[in-house]
Amino acid sequence: MSDRDGVRPPTLDLIAQPGVVEILLALHGLGGAATLAQLRGEGVAHQTSQLRRLVGSGHLQRHGTGSLDLEPDDQSTFTLTPVGKGVVRTLYRICQWGEQRGWHQDRNSRWHRLWPRRAT
Repeated sequence: MSDRDGVRPPTLDLIAQPGVVEILLALHGLGGAATLAQLRGEGVAHQTSQLRRLVGSGHLQRHGTGSLDLEPDDQSTFTLTPVGKGVVRTLYRICQWGEQRGWHQDRNSRWHRLWPRRAT
């Protein structure tokens, strides 16, 4: 797929959604697996619609019983799949590439989206 074709890969559409990158990076920071309560403690995943999208696209796996059609309980566990881990690695590589070329997070107002928010 090429940008010239006017078609974007589905992963780009997914990570462009508010909250998705934050969930992926929070899970990465928590060792690749966390309960919903832990994710919320990191200041992410307050809406489960992003979790549903990530599970549906194969970036996350949900462990436990029940359906994501209903609100998961705080003990529901989510883990990064190999696909999700690959997206996180790519995001970090993009950041490193930019920093090597003089780009710095303090000069870019959108940088804050790439890092998990901490609960205050």
